[in-house]
Amino acid sequence: LQPARSKVLIAAILVGLFLPLLFAILKEVLNRKVISKRQLQAMTNIPVIAELAQADNTEKLPFVIDGSQRSMFAEQIRSLRTNINFYRTHGKKTNYVLITSSVSGEGKSFLSMNLAKSYALQGKKVALLEFDLRRPKITKALNLSGEKPGLSSVLIGKVAPAEIALRISEDPKERFDFYPAGAIPPNPQELISGEFIDTIKKHLDQHYDVVVIDTPPFGIVADAQILGEWADVTLIV
Repeated sequence: LQPARSKVLIAAILVGLFLPLLFAILKEVLNRKVISKRQLQAMTNIPVIAELAQADNTEKLPFVIDGSQRSMFAEQIRSLRTNINFYRTHGKKTNYVLITSSVSGEGKSFLSMNLAKSYALQGKKVALLEFDLRRPKITKALNLSGEKPGLSSVLIGKVAPAEIALRISEDPKERFDFYPAGAIPPNPQELISGEFIDTIKKHLDQHYDVVVIDTPPFGIVADAQILGEWADVTLIV
């Protein structure tokens, strides 16, 4: 009986060793999440131009980059800004950077604010447009009232673009203006495709070096595709 018991013991040990390994392999094979830059590059022909760490305390501190900030996230934003220069249209007075994502909650509004701020720190004349007219988040992050006129008011011909611009930075050396979404309209896509959209574009071309546009997720509505006609660079978060 002794040899038989030994075989049972050996078999049990082998099963105990290989089951966790088999479980780990199956878990990796069945995992549908992108967890590395290499995986993402293998899945798409679109260039991956930046990796950003998860920033802390973003609700209380929407801007995590300033002139003296040397955190890892701030340096990654600066690296992203540098990489964008390889793709933007050179020799053009105003460059447009459109930021979108596949679904809500991936950080595009937060990135829009900090990327725009990084350009302002370079001495550029910067406009940040809250063109997510369905679920505007930047207005809330900056503790501003959503009842004041915004882009939706411009798009119905009620006010001029210059009337809704809000100066963000208190530093007189920085030219950083924010164009809030304003009241949420019932028909955002029709407004963006309407006759007054060109009024906004002409105003921006005349007054700014860089325009950063925060848009709704492209996987849900078509607003980002329509505004994509303006963009020199489109970033998918």
